[in-house]
Amino acid sequence: MLKAPGTHLLTLKYDEMLSSFAFKFNLRRYNQVPEMHRVPLTEIVLQIKKLGVGQSAEEFLAGALEPPAPLAVAGGVIDNKHSTNV
Repeated sequence: MLKAPGTHLLTLKYDEMLSSFAFKFNLRRYNQVPEMHRVPLTEIVLQIKKLGVGQSAEEFLAGALEPPAPLAVAGGVIDNKHSTNV
């Protein structure tokens, strides 16, 4: 390990540990499952309808970078229909 003049070995170890931690943290963050795949889509579907984007919720969400499963979107649409009927 090369060390710059006036740099302590402890400082180098700390920097190495810190960069290793940052790398692991970022790696976990990039591998995390998108929120649309983890939560019910009822609220998102309702927001899409309120915004009036000119498409159905299914079409709009299909354009996402990592779109949710069509069955999950259909479940959100059905949940909204049931809540408006009550």
